[in-house]
Amino acid sequence: MSWTKLVATGNINNLDLNQVVGRQCLGPSWCEVHIQVAVERGEKLLRPYSILKTIGDTHGATIAWPLNLV
Repeated sequence: MSWTKLVATGNINNLDLNQVVGRQCLGPSWCEVHIQVAVERGEKLLRPYSILKTIGDTHGATIAWPLNLV
């Protein structure tokens, strides 16, 4: 994954490291984001879960994403 490539657009929903997203606490340096537009649909998620494996799977969903990549 490129550190500068735009893979999706959305909003930060939560920064609470105890927030559970995909059956896992966010933890430090992660946030919960709501994906509005998947740009790079085939890009693999850094924390896949359930049926969400790629950015394309996440349209309209909330996922965990590293803060340094927001």
